[in-house]
Amino acid sequence: MKKLLLCLPLLLLASWMPEGDDHAFKGTFYNKENDITIALDLYDTTLVAPNYSFLGKLNGYISGKLYDTWFATSHKIDQQKAVVNFTNDLGSDEQRVQFSWGKKGELIYEAQGSNALRRAENRRWIKIPAKMVFVRKESKQK
Repeated sequence: MKKLLLCLPLLLLASWMPEGDDHAFKGTFYNKENDITIALDLYDTTLVAPNYSFLGKLNGYISGKLYDTWFATSHKIDQQKAVVNFTNDLGSDEQRVQFSWGKKGELIYEAQGSNALRRAENRRWIKIPAKMVFVRKESKQK
């Protein structure tokens, strides 16, 4: 009975973790409202950004309805959060982003400091929200 009571909190914690494993910050995530995709693999350099294969393999990138493609340059994982530094394709802007997990298993994007991500609409700069919710994209199986 004591073993059951000791194991119950561990089981609850394991069921709360995304994917149920220690590689939660790996996958492709999408925000429909802003049409933005984030690809992450913070455990190994395995990703190649579309149209930027000459850069080699990366830990992550942000693309979609943005002015630039943003590439992960460094990161740190601390329990259920990750802080990732991104730079744009020109290297002229950088953004620090904290990723965490929502209650429903969604990835929470929070820009740290001022938000540098933007897009051009009607010849005006529109800043991307500093906080966004991303859902995991299902991989297409052949």
